[in-house]
Amino acid sequence: MADTKKPEPVVRVTENPFGEFSEEQMAGKPLADRFYLKGYSDVRHERDIETQKAIKAGKTPVLKPLEHRFQYVPYQRPDGSVNKTQYVEWVGRGYRAVKWDELESLGINAAESTCEKAPDGNAIVGSQLLMVADAATAARRFREQRELTENQAKDVQVKFVEATDNYNAKMGRDKKTGTKAYF
Repeated sequence: MADTKKPEPVVRVTENPFGEFSEEQMAGKPLADRFYLKGYSDVRHERDIETQKAIKAGKTPVLKPLEHRFQYVPYQRPDGSVNKTQYVEWVGRGYRAVKWDELESLGINAAESTCEKAPDGNAIVGSQLLMVADAATAARRFREQRELTENQAKDVQVKFVEATDNYNAKMGRDKKTGTKAYF
């Protein structure tokens, strides 16, 4: 039988069409995400880093509370028409639209953020409207969301234990020989 070894593909290396740069030049400033708010996104990021450091050290992080919570909410359909369905939901949660002219008073550096001024004066990114809530409203919503998540997790645990018990009963197993549920 003949050796039918396939030829290896040719690797082509092309020069960077933008020129050659040193490693220092290539490192540069990282690109921000499309919803970046200078004065909020960077503070949240720093808080996350400090929290991770504290947890690794076995400590409880001590962080300054945030004064606001910002949320981008879709307000436009792909065809450009206005859709306030989610806007109304967020208003019901205590949020309000952010006007471009008030960004600075909310601690946001508009020049270094990705948002733009909409024709109606609101701060937007594409079809997303920037909304804000004060710390007390955001804290209440955070607590509600955490409780909802914990309750859902408990419901799943109960169903998982019931399913494990049913399986063991069906297979004629007891607590010693049967399947166990760990969380």
